[in-house]
Amino acid sequence: MLRVRELETAELLTKQLPEVQVHSMTLVSGVTDTSDTTLDVDFTSTNQDRINVVDAPMLVPADLVSLPKGQAFCLLQGGQLWKVRFPLPDTSADPAMPQDVRQVAEGMLHKYSTADQWWWGPTRWRGTPVAEASRLVPPPKRGPLGKLVAAILAFSFWLLLGMLGNILFEKGVDVVLWPGEGPSHGDGRGRTARAGEQFRRGDIHPPPRAVCA
Repeated sequence: MLRVRELETAELLTKQLPEVQVHSMTLVSGVTDTSDTTLDVDFTSTNQDRINVVDAPMLVPADLVSLPKGQAFCLLQGGQLWKVRFPLPDTSADPAMPQDVRQVAEGMLHKYSTADQWWWGPTRWRGTPVAEASRLVPPPKRGPLGKLVAAILAFSFWLLLGMLGNILFEKGVDVVLWPGEGPSHGDGRGRTARAGEQFRRGDIHPPPRAVCA
């Protein structure tokens, strides 16, 4: 990660790093005098070096914000933190070297192609600026035949969906109102069986025959 301006961007790297133990040394010195004139010692002095161990983050966002030009922090070899330095371009010894970063960006703008319009093929946007190539292309308009086919397909779909819903509704009503017969109540075999049962009980009589005089 190179030098950044936003603290949130710098925290993308610093939050991945563990804390380390930092040793600090504190110098302590003091002197003590005595008012007893019978002693040969007039004062005593002490000097101490105290070593403290504290936990501190390996990097803070301020380290990334204050990086010099051409230097960066990166994670290499399994997440180990490295500080690297990139050589700055020198146009005096290489005539093909761009003059500045702006020239590099302009070259990328005219030669680089993105995958935004991949369905047009690999050579559709070759040599086209990225800003122009990334624009959304409107879908092609349908002709009268395409609109007719789409309408027929939509009508068929909704018709089949309505028929299926009607069948499921009838089956559900048969199950709820006639739990003994179930879905067979509304089909032809159920109606024939009920008519035969009513005829055997005498509920249904055959029509009278005409008698000729």
